[in-house]
Amino acid sequence: MSAAAEVLTIEQKRRVACAIDGHPPIVSVFFGEVSCGRCEARVGDTLIAFFDLDDKVLIGHDCPKCREAARRLTRREMRFLPPDVRKQVTALRSAAQ
Repeated sequence: MSAAAEVLTIEQKRRVACAIDGHPPIVSVFFGEVSCGRCEARVGDTLIAFFDLDDKVLIGHDCPKCREAARRLTRREMRFLPPDVRKQVTALRSAAQ
């Protein structure tokens, strides 16, 4: 079997989706470090640099801004999310309606 025919793992699919489509506006924040909610790559810093979180869905956060941001997510941004993140975002989307 050639290397091109091998199946990608879910982690690889998440990284590829972020590489092709860009990181979704779903993030986690830990001690100022902002990470992608899909591929867990570091995408920003709120301690040393400026990173705007106003239009982002913060994982584990339930406020009106996060609910509105979750409501605006597209199918493409919801692809390959980890199950726990998808569950939280889906709950926020239903709360926003």
